Parts: sequence; C-alpha cells; structure tokens
Amino acid sequence: MTATAAPVLVMGEALVDLVPAAVGDLPGYVPHPGGAPANLAAGLARLGVPVSFVGGLGRDAFGAANERRLSAAGVDLRLCTHPDRPTALAVAHLPQLTPPGLGRTSPGGTSPVTSPWGHSPSHRSGRSQGILTPPVRPRGTTARGPSAAAGDECGTAYDFHLDGTATFRIAPLTSGLDGFRAVCVGGLAAVVAPAADAVAATAHAASEQSVLVVDPNVRTLPALDPAECRQRLVRLCEQAHIVKASDEDLSRLWPGETAEAACRRLSAAGRLVVLTRGAEGSTAFTPRGHRVAVPPVPVRVVNTIGAGDAFTAGLLTGLARADLLHRTALTGITADQARRVLTLGAQVAASVCAQAGSEPADAAACLT
Repeated sequence: MTATAAPVLVMGEALVDLVPAAVGDLPGYVPHPGGAPANLAAGLARLGVPVSFVGGLGRDAFGAANERRLSAAGVDLRLCTHPDRPTALAVAHLPQLTPPGLGRTSPGGTSPVTSPWGHSPSHRSGRSQGILTPPVRPRGTTARGPSAAAGDECGTAYDFHLDGTATFRIAPLTSGLDGFRAVCVGGLAAVVAPAADAVAATAHAASEQSVLVVDPNVRTLPALDPAECRQRLVRLCEQAHIVKASDEDLSRLWPGETAEAACRRLSAAGRLVVLTRGAEGSTAFTPRGHRVAVPPVPVRVVNTIGAGDAFTAGLLTGLARADLLHRTALTGITADQARRVLTLGAQVAASVCAQAGSEPADAAACLT
C-alpha cells in the first residue's frame, strides 16, 4: 500500500472498557479505550492502512482518551461528532479478576449469553461517572433502566451503560463514499439509536458506492426489539460485499440454517464470507465456491477483549495489501489468496490475545 491509497472508513462506537483490576488492596477497574469499530479502526491504522473513523466522541475525560488513542494510532477523526455528553461504558466481568459481589448475572437477573470472537455486550442504561475505582455494587442493587449480562467464550461478561451518551450521536454519510476503498459497519451502533439509522443509511449508500464490510456481532439487548435488531443486521449482511461473522451470529440471524449453509448462500450471491469459530479457527467462503479453513495461531492468552476486532483488521489489511479490496477482485478471489488473508487475521488476533490491550503489539511482526 502507498501513502496515497484511498482510506477505509469505519463507522460505529468508541467507548471505554472498564476491566477489573486490583488497586492496592481495593477492588477497582482500569479504563481501556474500546468499542468494536474503534478497535478495528485503530488496528487497521497500526497495520498501515489509511483509515477514517466516524463516531461520537464525548467531551468527558473518557472521550478525550478515545480521541488520543485513535489519533496516536493514525486514525483520521475529522468526520467524528463531539457531543457535550458522556462516553458509553462497557464494564467487563472477568471471573478471575472480578471483585467479590460482582457476578456474571446482572442486577436484573438475566443469565449471560455467549458469543465468540469479539464483544457480546449486555446493556445497562446509565451515564458515565468517570470513576476508575468504584465501590463494589452487590447483586440485587438497582440501576436506572434495563439491564442484562452477556459474555464471550473465554469467560468475559459485560454490562453496558449506553443511554444519554455521546457515543451513538453519529451523523450519516450518504455521498462521497466512492472515495473510500471500503466502508465498515457493525457493533452496537448498528442496532442502538440514534446511531442505527445513520449506520443503515451509510451502509445502503456504501453498498452502491464502495465495498461494504459488515460484522453483525449479534447480541441481545433487552431494551431493544429483538426482531427489529435481527432485521437491521440481516439487511446489512444482504447489502455487504464482505461479511465476517461468528457461527453464533449466523445461528441468531438465520435460525434453523447451519452456519455453513448460511455462509454458502451468502457467498453464492457474490460476497466474501468469513466464518469465525473461536478455538476452531476461521473459514472463508468465496464467490467462486472455495471453502478455505485456517486454524488459530497458538498463543498464551493474556487478554481476549478486542481479539475479534483484531482478526477483522488483519483480514482487511491482507485484502488491501493484495489489492483485493475492491468489488471485481473480491468476486475472483482465489483459495490461496483467501488462505493468506485468513492467516494474517489469525496472526493479528493472536498478537492481541498475547498482551493487555486491544491493538496489535507489533504490527511489523504481523506483516512479515
């Protein structure tokens, strides 16, 4: 890739993950800038892909931290909004680190659900308090708005605080998208108002003007209509040129159809579809009917937050470096080309799992 290469556009949420950690003798939380689309944007930039991010960056300390993180990675933020509202929070519950009294079941009593490869958030309405070492809140206490809990296959559960935040105040982009080599959407912003309508409008335009990349990242949010959420995500996948999804994502979007069958059906319509299965690795289904499977890279796991986003960053970087990130090339991608981009995705995901944080530790090593 050259410095003059067209950028990739990523639209969605930039929030803050609060991860349990001991602070002296007290239980507390350490903030980490996050959000699946923001992680993707930062990962792409670290891997040398020009990228622009469209999201709502709050004017609080956490919003400033997100802005610094993305800017430091080399992400163009000129298309972001800056509402005078707080930043959305994702409170992680790691079984080995979560302070006593905080469990994987929410105060509302909802059982966690699992979703591999990336964030599978719960939703608790609330506003950011900016507290880094909050007091332990036992089960049974109340929070304003609906609540639930969710987790990933590696044992991480989340509570999300979304209402009234800057994070989902996103402006749609419906023209000029042919100036981007790809437009990536997904994450919470695809289903949470008011961002969901902006994402839908942008995705529709991108499907006609650029290469649309969709990671549906399905989750259950009790404050939202599940049928409407499913409809939104199905529509995005049907408009996309590239779909990256987990087997659980597909089982929720198309119940009664196996993940393999859904992937073959989607790819037969001219899409590149990448199926992720956690410890079982990833599989690409190409428009020409190739099925290519790649195992995960063995690694001593330190962290899993952001691993799915890192995989997507590696996948798209591989496509960009091979000059495959345009419609004509995607329809003709070979099995060998698919194997190479999946391998890079696995390598980048492993680099994130081997360290704290959600960005590749050594981008140069991933690309050698």
